[in-house]
Amino acid sequence: MSAALKSAKALYDIRSNYKQNQLLELLKKGELSINDSEVKYNKIISAIIVTQEALERANCEEKFEILMSFYMASTTSKLIDEDPDFYHEALAALSNLSFRELTVLYHLDEYQKIVSHHSEINYKPEDYIAEKTHILIDDVYALFHKLLSSGLVIQCPLMGGYVRVYTSPIFSRIQRLITYDYFK
Repeated sequence: MSAALKSAKALYDIRSNYKQNQLLELLKKGELSINDSEVKYNKIISAIIVTQEALERANCEEKFEILMSFYMASTTSKLIDEDPDFYHEALAALSNLSFRELTVLYHLDEYQKIVSHHSEINYKPEDYIAEKTHILIDDVYALFHKLLSSGLVIQCPLMGGYVRVYTSPIFSRIQRLITYDYFK
């Protein structure tokens, strides 16, 4: 095995162990608890397993924190107990997005809030996002395409052939559970 491959594997192992240990530490400290009656239900165990897998794939600290925030809020709000399918679907959607895509999603939502309060906004959401994130406008369009396939963004054709994108109701439900301090 080459030295570069050994180094990459070692870095992966360190990051993987760090993330797993962080989740276990939360359990140990009592910040995250699973009582005996909950363990009897597969939905709790399943949620922990898929969350751990998603955390292992997080490629940056901010995404890791977003996924952890979603898990913690879902546990506290009883989402995992009441709607485990939605939890799994939402976690899969979030974990399949890059941090840059999550950033675009956040700013699209912010744009919608601004537009709902000020009808005189003269620019399109992609212009707003490019300005706020310093992502090239062509890349914003490409990221919109990926977000459309995630189900977290929907599109609506407008007159003149223009298509406007919006955050979906699924995203609105997820957003109520996540703290987005990383984008401000």
